[in-house]
Amino acid sequence: MALLKAFGSLLADGPNMGLFLPGTGGKLGKFLEEERLLSEYACEKPEIFLEFIYKRRMVPPVSITSPLVEKFSKDLNKAFLRYVARGDHKKVEKILSKGFDPNFQCPKTGETPLTIAVTRTKPYSVISALIAGGAHRDYYSKSGMTPLHKAAASRNFEAVKTLLDFGQSPNCRDRGGLTPLYVNILCDPDKRICHRLLYEHSELGVANREGLQEIHQAARLNRVEQINLLVMYGADVNSRCVRPSGPLSDISLIPTVPLSTSGDTPLHVAASAGQREAVLRLLSWGADPTLVNLANQTAVQLAQACGHAELAETIRLFRGDSEDGAYGKC
Repeated sequence: MALLKAFGSLLADGPNMGLFLPGTGGKLGKFLEEERLLSEYACEKPEIFLEFIYKRRMVPPVSITSPLVEKFSKDLNKAFLRYVARGDHKKVEKILSKGFDPNFQCPKTGETPLTIAVTRTKPYSVISALIAGGAHRDYYSKSGMTPLHKAAASRNFEAVKTLLDFGQSPNCRDRGGLTPLYVNILCDPDKRICHRLLYEHSELGVANREGLQEIHQAARLNRVEQINLLVMYGADVNSRCVRPSGPLSDISLIPTVPLSTSGDTPLHVAASAGQREAVLRLLSWGADPTLVNLANQTAVQLAQACGHAELAETIRLFRGDSEDGAYGKC
């Protein structure tokens, strides 16, 4: 990631470049995984040399000379994507067995074979064929999504499970720096994928360009079950919205409505959006209604300002208080 930040503007497809460890002693070289430390890779030499190159197939055989490949020489990529979209894993395997590299983007849609495969109803066979044939699990589409992000956004639990079972880290980032967990909370009201990603140790506290973390988004969208899971796995129910510094080009792939003020808690966000169920669940988890944001507003005052008078009263009376007190005057 540090190399991409330094040279990203100079590269045509920077996210799909990686550190390559050349093979030695008859062993094949490999691309290093971003989430692993260099010390985790066994190496007999005290010094190692790494290459920063575009990711490509590393699984043999590597020559493409068969009649089958020649038959589709003009539109092989197009035909291959068509087989992937159909779920025809046998034809996918046959082409891959001849050395075809599945790490590419469709010129029209920008999708990769894996980001297409993860949208299928029964994706296991095609995903496993692609990975066995050399597809990188973290190869990005033109829009900046990894296959796991695409699966999470598509609400495809089986695809998410398959990728994780094949070793994909749940903490890969999209072009906007968001995790699959974050994207899933934005796109999916069901809790299964959220739960699986959290179980696999998905990082918490990731924020978009407006400073909204996962629990803020769950509160904004009234995702009550996700709120439960996030808190149970360690999310701070009183976490503050802090707008991160950085270039404006580092934007989220999924647009968000600017409904936050610096210092907002999840309760502030739910109150401003009028999400009663989320408000009550946050309060039951111990959300503090007396906290103020940088505009010096409590959740009660913010709900009132946004036209949710009844919700403001619900927050104020949650603990049996009949006076305005520290909750702020309505």
